[in-house]
Amino acid sequence: MVKEYQENKVGKGLFVLKGKIVQYLEELEKVTYRIGSLFGAEKIWTPSHLSMVNSKKTGYLDSFSNQASLIHDLDGHEKGMCSPTVCYHCYSMLGNKIHTDNKSYMMTGKCTRIEEEGGDTLERMFNFTISEIVFVGTKEYCEESLNKAMIYTEQMLNQLGLEYYFEIASDPFFGDKSELKEKVQLNSGSKIEIRGKVPNEDRSVALGSFNLHGKKFVDKFNIHGAEYTACFGWGLERFVDLCMKQKSNMDFDPLFIEPFELSSHTRLNVINDESAWIYDDKGTYWFSRKPIHEYKVQRPGLGDVVYEDIDTIEKLENRKDEIIKGVKEWRLINSEYVDDISTKTWLWDYDVAKKRIEDGHSLCAMFHNKKMIQWNWWFFNEFVFYDHEWDVKIKLPSDYSYGGYWACLPEYRTNRKHGKLIENFFTYITNYLIVRNIKYDLAYVDGWNKKAISIHRKMGYIGYDWLNNFKGN
Repeated sequence: MVKEYQENKVGKGLFVLKGKIVQYLEELEKVTYRIGSLFGAEKIWTPSHLSMVNSKKTGYLDSFSNQASLIHDLDGHEKGMCSPTVCYHCYSMLGNKIHTDNKSYMMTGKCTRIEEEGGDTLERMFNFTISEIVFVGTKEYCEESLNKAMIYTEQMLNQLGLEYYFEIASDPFFGDKSELKEKVQLNSGSKIEIRGKVPNEDRSVALGSFNLHGKKFVDKFNIHGAEYTACFGWGLERFVDLCMKQKSNMDFDPLFIEPFELSSHTRLNVINDESAWIYDDKGTYWFSRKPIHEYKVQRPGLGDVVYEDIDTIEKLENRKDEIIKGVKEWRLINSEYVDDISTKTWLWDYDVAKKRIEDGHSLCAMFHNKKMIQWNWWFFNEFVFYDHEWDVKIKLPSDYSYGGYWACLPEYRTNRKHGKLIENFFTYITNYLIVRNIKYDLAYVDGWNKKAISIHRKMGYIGYDWLNNFKGN
């Protein structure tokens, strides 16, 4: 097949393709449109070059003038630029117009880039084809659409049986070549590439990418009412070329499954290099675990504060009045949130505490002036994860624990008299888990709570999707 398309080379980086590869190119284009239909994308038909006005708005000439192919008439007057990517036409179309809805567009078009290397294979072509889907709307819509696009792409690539991986890259959409901006792009995950492994070679090639542009094109093209734009797509020739190198036959007819409740947040997991992020239709969540077996027992001074692990009914009854007093104050502070659902989780009462202890779980608490002032629950073996009304049955290994529903009365959160009260509290909890031969402790935080996630990371928690790993039957 490689020999066939090389025989039909009609210039550097220019090929006339025929035979089986054309069938695969058409099938891959149709897959793009199938994915687009899952977003309700509108199909548009685009030209192959941009006006000079729109070329300058893209910022491409500022960074990639060496790859740009300009169009001039015989008298040398600039007429435009051969488009290096398809999505630029979409922003040009929307320029100076009102766009208040979340909407997506799908398109295929010819693109041109002057590559310094290559020209003899389909990996590096002067003129090539891109199929793309563009998202325009709110920040949340663009981010979530990219995540779903990555999930659908995973489904397709896995069903094709390809060897691939996702990788954060610097983003050519953003114009500036400076090292600082490139570092920011890498850290933010504004561009994530699909990279396919080349058989029998120690390298990979970029097949496509997922790009979050933020406000750049909204501002540059004056798209009124929109907050963000994003896009994803692939180079058809390069994609198919890699597929044919990895496999002798392919079936571009994948089954796409709508992401279900509590799905892995593929995009955030790639950005953070972990498996911690999941999402549902209400939000995003960070799951983690701490390697307790790597810690040693420490006993910092607590002054007149008392810490206790309450894991028997007898211990619970001995502290009943103090527990009820602390819980009553906590529920009063959060009175607007008290209901049947919150009582199952973080606004529990004494009856719930008694049932949890009977089920083999533990209340780790601090006491001062005959009142419980800080506490957290630790769950072992089997329990129901009621948070967000998920009602997921969890079955943990014997050397795992889950800690949740931490609370500290406001007057003790920043009490200078007691020093590092919160830090010391979790030190004593770690001691308790060490004694219980717990290897890993589990936690989770709502994704919006960046501060809590940062604190968990400092405490030694590492991203890990335990919810899906330990779902019970």
